[in-house]
Amino acid sequence: MTLPAVRRITANWNRYLGRTRLMTGLVLFFYVLTHNLNHALGIISLQWLEAGRAVFLGFWRFGPIEWLLFVAAFLHILVALIALYRRHSLKMPFWEAAQLVLGLATPPLLMLHVLGTACIPLLVFLITSCAKKEELQEDDGPQYSVEQMADAYVKALNSKM
Repeated sequence: MTLPAVRRITANWNRYLGRTRLMTGLVLFFYVLTHNLNHALGIISLQWLEAGRAVFLGFWRFGPIEWLLFVAAFLHILVALIALYRRHSLKMPFWEAAQLVLGLATPPLLMLHVLGTACIPLLVFLITSCAKKEELQEDDGPQYSVEQMADAYVKALNSKM
């Protein structure tokens, strides 16, 4: 391959990486914006918060949109790591270093939030369902509702904070 052909391929690659970073960043930005707007509804009242939550979850938990969000998050991190790998040195302006450090630190910091809002309630539901099945078979222990299990979960989390 000649040098101009290599430069043309590199330029195309850089253009695709830039567009990928822009598109995935917009998806993630829109998710965070709607998430925070939903929280802002809580300032008005809990009823508004719950109504906003229904709309928010109805949109973002829709199968294709949820997959779009997950793919966007993965690709956004991947593009950042590719950009870091392609650097000739780690010498960079302060703002770029801050952007890189904060961007790479965000996913692990958000993992607790994701676990607390999505994974643990599902786990509590599954444990509760299994406990109810066992109680129905044995019929000698107290029966707990999902609300009681969720209430115990929230109390346990608040006591740890």
